Amino acid sequence: DLDQARVIEPPNEFPNWQESFFSPDGRYALLRNESDVQLWQVDPWTSVSARMPAAGVLSNTPPWILGPDARYLFQDADVGFAVSFSNLRDLNYTALHGVPPDSKIAAHAMNSSGSQIALGDTQGRMFVVDTSNNEVRQLSGPVGSRVTWMAYSEDDAWVAAVRRDGSTFAFDAQTGIA
Repeated sequence: DLDQARVIEPPNEFPNWQESFFSPDGRYALLRNESDVQLWQVDPWTSVSARMPAAGVLSNTPPWILGPDARYLFQDADVGFAVSFSNLRDLNYTALHGVPPDSKIAAHAMNSSGSQIALGDTQGRMFVVDTSNNEVRQLSGPVGSRVTWMAYSEDDAWVAAVRRDGSTFAFDAQTGIA
């Protein structure tokens, strides 16, 4: 906890803890051990979901993004690299349609409210996902090399992307216009 300058140890009720994925505000964490995952409120540690087999919840391929208030888990799926959202409280799994099945996510960014996630893949394609309805919009841009970096402007009005070949793009976050 940087605000309090203290370390918050994982809860004893979750044995053999190995790693954690935190929501942007740090209030929630998805804890993982060798076989299970469980969603927790951080301070004080309070379980928010049942303990579940990790293989049924987390893909083996990063990135994993825990949304604001732990509303969703965004991840690459292992099979075909399809992007998905999971509601961790009830395990509702939703595949995103509009991201090509051969897309391997190489860069991502979330806006400050968590209402959009920008994605860039290894083939230079760029997308914006509306997290309220899972709608995917492909951003315009020529075919190119791997997207290496994406970010939202401070006011969330723009999405910036950089490719390995040095190409740089800026898009209106609402319209997708470059």
